Amino acid sequence: MELERPEIPFTSVDLQPDEEEAKRQTRGIAELPERLKGWLEIGIPVVKAIDVAHSESDPSIIQYLQNEKNFKFYSVHFACDFKPPKDCSFADAWFEIQLLPEPISVKKEVVAWSMNPLTEGIEQKVTKTYKLDAMIKFEPVGLGGSGERIKEFTGTEVHIEAHRLGTNKPSWEFIHTEARSIRGIYLLDLVIKQPNTIKSKIIASLTANVESYKFGIFKYHTPIQPSPNQERIVG
Repeated sequence: MELERPEIPFTSVDLQPDEEEAKRQTRGIAELPERLKGWLEIGIPVVKAIDVAHSESDPSIIQYLQNEKNFKFYSVHFACDFKPPKDCSFADAWFEIQLLPEPISVKKEVVAWSMNPLTEGIEQKVTKTYKLDAMIKFEPVGLGGSGERIKEFTGTEVHIEAHRLGTNKPSWEFIHTEARSIRGIYLLDLVIKQPNTIKSKIIASLTANVESYKFGIFKYHTPIQPSPNQERIVG
């Protein structure tokens, strides 16, 4: 079944320095890292039910939904827009989701049934070459020599990777690579599975290591108390 991704509205979220790391890294330093304003926008989660009424074109999904009649499925669409200044960058980042029963006292679990993307990167042909000179010493590649060993293989330089599929705390990791920095808009999709007798609450948050000239690499996160735009009630 092919689903059309909905339009996702964005909201600006400040990144605040991690308190524990601030205490550890800034001892004896008068100036502490400030909140980062305008560096990050998070898409307000958009939820769509996946039910028989929306699956008429795919009999196999209808059959599966009928077999799983004790559960409900929803597609949830997220987005992140990273906007670091030109002289700074995100070294890495984690977009984390909490899936909670609503109310929290309910002893039933909501889980990430599927995630998109699972992994995303750039496939590269990697050549590992070293040269030996006449005295069996290493010499820089390209200068010539009496011996040469070459190994070639194809690998993927991962930029985004999903974690904890099948749990109530799924996340996506963003990795800065030589080929691609963490910048611009990323679209993330999740299918959740929850018992049909309850509702659930989705809470989105982000943690990142930010690299700047002044403080080097420093850990930041979205506010501990999420704004209403970072939450959604489902069901």
